[in-house]
Amino acid sequence: MNLSLKDLPGEIWESIPNLKGYFVISNKGRIKRLNTWTENKNKTFCKERIISLFLATHSDTNYYLYTNLNHKGSRRQIRLNKYLYYCFVEKFDLSDRNLMVVNDSNPLWDIDISKLSLHPANYVLREKKHGCLTNKELK
Repeated sequence: MNLSLKDLPGEIWESIPNLKGYFVISNKGRIKRLNTWTENKNKTFCKERIISLFLATHSDTNYYLYTNLNHKGSRRQIRLNKYLYYCFVEKFDLSDRNLMVVNDSNPLWDIDISKLSLHPANYVLREKKHGCLTNKELK
């Protein structure tokens, strides 16, 4: 992952919902903390930096990228697929746990925004149970 603050070619940044002014996400799948002061009583200045991502694996072929962001004393897990879809494809209710973003990029870590799609969780789980899930089958 490129942790350089220099923008990648064609990189576009959008504010992360509910973290505007603190964190932004790019269409290339990078998350940046902006220059800001902490909200605790010690008031520490935090420089702008690219946040490292983690890989959560369920199997050799089923995994996703995420990071944990700290803001105002609470930790929030940001799943990259979900926020890329929300910020660059279509807005949806982020609190609705019935909605899942399916990533058909190959490999999964090299995310192509055009290969992300939003589906009800029960449909996604049913398709996984009966075989390999791809966006082509969902359309």
